[in-house]
Amino acid sequence: MSSSMPLPLAPRPLPIPSKHVLDPVRLLGVGALLGMFAAPALAQTWADIAPVPTGGAARSFGIGLVESGEILVLAGRPWFGTNDSRVDGWTAGGGWTTHEKFEGPIIGQGVGIDDLGNIVCFGGFDGDDPEGDTASNYRYDRNEGQNVDIADRSAGAPETGFAFATDDANRVYALGGGSYSTLVERYLGSTDTWSTVASLPIGVTDAAGVNDGTGRLLVIGGRTSGSARTAVVQAYDVATNGWSTTVVPPLPEPISGARAATGADGRVYVVGGSTDALLTSPHCWALDLATNTWTQGPDMQVPRRNFAFVLGPDDFLYAIGGNDASTGTDRVERLFTSDCPIAGTAPASVEAWPGLAATMHVFFAGSGPMGFQWEKDGVPLVDGPTGTGSTISGAFTDTLVVSGVGASDVGDYRLVATNACGSDTSGAASLSLRTPPTVGTWSSVRRMDPFGISTNAASCVDGIDVYGNGQHVSPFHGNQSMGGRWNALGHFAQGLVPPNSAGSSISDAEGGRAVGWWWWPYTTPQGTGYYQHAATWDPVTHQHHDIQPSGWEIGSVSETNGTQHVGTLRYSDESTTVDGVFWKTATGSPTWLTPSVAWGSSATGLDDQHQYGSCNMGFGVVHAARWSGSAASWEDWHVPGSSRSYLHTGDGGLVIGTAYFGNDARAYLWGERSTDHVEFLPAGATAVSLSDTKGGLLLGRVTDANGTHAALWEGPQGVEIDLDALAATHGYTSVGVTDLDVEPGLVRVAGNGFGPGGAASIEPILWTFQDEPLVAHPTTVSLSNGGRHELFLAAGPARAGHIYFVVGSATGTSPAIPLGGGFSAPIVPDAYTTLTLSSFNGTQLKETLGVLGPDGGGHATLALPAGTQASLAGLTLHHAFLAWDGTGGLSFVSNAVDVDLLP
Repeated sequence: MSSSMPLPLAPRPLPIPSKHVLDPVRLLGVGALLGMFAAPALAQTWADIAPVPTGGAARSFGIGLVESGEILVLAGRPWFGTNDSRVDGWTAGGGWTTHEKFEGPIIGQGVGIDDLGNIVCFGGFDGDDPEGDTASNYRYDRNEGQNVDIADRSAGAPETGFAFATDDANRVYALGGGSYSTLVERYLGSTDTWSTVASLPIGVTDAAGVNDGTGRLLVIGGRTSGSARTAVVQAYDVATNGWSTTVVPPLPEPISGARAATGADGRVYVVGGSTDALLTSPHCWALDLATNTWTQGPDMQVPRRNFAFVLGPDDFLYAIGGNDASTGTDRVERLFTSDCPIAGTAPASVEAWPGLAATMHVFFAGSGPMGFQWEKDGVPLVDGPTGTGSTISGAFTDTLVVSGVGASDVGDYRLVATNACGSDTSGAASLSLRTPPTVGTWSSVRRMDPFGISTNAASCVDGIDVYGNGQHVSPFHGNQSMGGRWNALGHFAQGLVPPNSAGSSISDAEGGRAVGWWWWPYTTPQGTGYYQHAATWDPVTHQHHDIQPSGWEIGSVSETNGTQHVGTLRYSDESTTVDGVFWKTATGSPTWLTPSVAWGSSATGLDDQHQYGSCNMGFGVVHAARWSGSAASWEDWHVPGSSRSYLHTGDGGLVIGTAYFGNDARAYLWGERSTDHVEFLPAGATAVSLSDTKGGLLLGRVTDANGTHAALWEGPQGVEIDLDALAATHGYTSVGVTDLDVEPGLVRVAGNGFGPGGAASIEPILWTFQDEPLVAHPTTVSLSNGGRHELFLAAGPARAGHIYFVVGSATGTSPAIPLGGGFSAPIVPDAYTTLTLSSFNGTQLKETLGVLGPDGGGHATLALPAGTQASLAGLTLHHAFLAWDGTGGLSFVSNAVDVDLLP
């Protein structure tokens, strides 16, 4: 690439279908278990018992086993003395005891009880020095310790990372491990021999092993490479010496380092482990062997890995010690698994958007077969239409879905489970409807000053600032995009092109952080060339950061929540596919989101939990996609019957997107699940496109009997506000909208329009809607840290060009001051009033005297520097504004707003 070229940027802004989407309705999880025998119900959840007596040290790398009615925690840290491992024993009646030591300092062993009734230990490695001594293989006795050696495994048997389990004939197995081995060996105590059996179909390390009680051993999850985790369950049929990777469905999430045990209810429980290199999980999954389905159980109180896990003789599952999310723990918690139904307690409330779906799920422990019956307000439900616009499905399962939720569906829902042992009823889940903010009637439309030579366009609004792009003249490269920022008055405040660059583009901003791309320069023999690189700009200082990963030539950031971003990368000019990525930190390295089944992906939006976009499935097929931080978390949200579908962004339980049926593009809304989607087509509309959603408000364009125009909707079934009609009162002939910002009492929309008088050039504009003429944010300011209290003024177009003055009081707002002409000011005069009258437009009271704009709007600021007088803490300041017309006559008095001064 050469600087003599117009601009060596074959990389153009990446093909992102749209900027924004919607967020989901939450799935009811289990907070606690309620167990009931014939007597009173016993509240069940993961409950703490006495910690392991280690003096507070973490009890990690232990192995759980039951012998003669006692739970043993064998091996692991902390060391017993300097070179041995401890063995702890637990009984419900006697608490904790300590037994004869185990060989150490060895961790990662396999343990089982063989056909002679002996505890055998094998494998492992030096926990202090991984290159130290090789672990022994031996029998262990609680009273005598390590007393008899047993046969060694084969020379190729991995010493680390293998799973282990014991079959119904008490033959002990070592499964996989090491560098993703497929080796499976079996030990028979009566002959003291190891033999090789059928190999694992998939080589794994750090998997969980368990006997499921049906003649099978399960190898669950594990790592298949350095960072790749799997959710596959490999099932070994002991009788046939054969493996299957499909007879048991995969775990709902990829995981390594988890632990597994079969509960007293016959379910296989998988708990803890790691879902990410840095993320320790508290999750509990239960496999119902009768239905061959996984269900999410109650989370453990402490995320764990490297812990002991065992079913005790009292039908409790015990999770003992391990490494938690930070360092380690000596804590022990247990979960009861009874044969009788034990219902999970449903969350206190579930919220759903009108027209979408509410999903309720309750986990039940207990033996199958089990019957289910959902009730609403005590009345049994049945599948099918309710007669009030909604539809019930799953009334006789453990998961209830109410589609097309409306006001008649609000109420309390419970699930009754019954088996041969008895029945139990869950706690109530209260279903309510989400409501979006009301769009205020005090509105204004403000034009942003142009800063480029042409094509000035607003891309987003963030607080008092509007960000966008204009065309500017770049030396040697002609007209190029320049990102920039406008202030609250619509004046150009700052260009965001780094000094060594030919241009930039801003796509989104949140919390003061802007994101987009810039032209990254590099030197060639022919001169300076440029690649389009992903970029972010810091809050306040607007310092630029290149966040493009090394080796990838082309990139762009689509959206940010202020600390995390999503975007799309292309490896080189020649690449025919792109990859969606997720930056988990503001300026760190990205995580790739393309799943293994897709050709490529694009990430366009995010909220605090999920990322949204699409996956290229090949041959022109594109599927809407949601992620939860990694490629492995990918969920296919495709709309059945469509040829292409996209998620744009999400917020507040609502996700927006587009589905194409041939060339027919249709706007769609999603809730919490991929199946919870509906076409968004308000009454009278023939076509809709959506660009953003915040708090349940929807922004986009609609075609109806009056033509095509920009619109803002108060929720999926709410009032439509015609933004074109409002802009037309200020002379705009056609507008488009890009972004939405919502604060209590204040809604702001960024967009662009053809200027008054039929101007041919596009102008960036900002719509503002306020509940009252004066709205302010935030409502508190710290004196020690400093901060800004922004005041948004809206007196209506009739007061355009009127002089305004912001006045204040530290005393209060009542009684108001009569001003004549039917006006009264909600300000009690005091010393602060005098200050606001004498120190206007200064360093602390900014723009408090001025002229209302053509839309009758304005802006002022109370700006307190860090270290402001501490004695003011606890004071509340009140502000209001007055306006005067050209003759000097008082024309308007606003409401008052407050700000609390904090230490």
